[in-house]
Amino acid sequence: AADGRPKLGPLPGVENLFVANGLGASGLTMGPLSGALIADCVLGQGAEGALAAYAIANSNAAKPARG
Repeated sequence: AADGRPKLGPLPGVENLFVANGLGASGLTMGPLSGALIADCVLGQGAEGALAAYAIANSNAAKPARG
């Protein structure tokens, strides 16, 4: 993503579709936690707050990544 953050959580406008993408090399270490949070979100167990910073709605595609 342009903001450099992974995208985790429900896809806005598409019912029952969840995304866990963009971890890159961090996926080896963050994958298990991300997977557990997404699973909690899918099961309705309240992980949305923990994923808020990584929501697709927070992505700013027009802003270039810092380099």
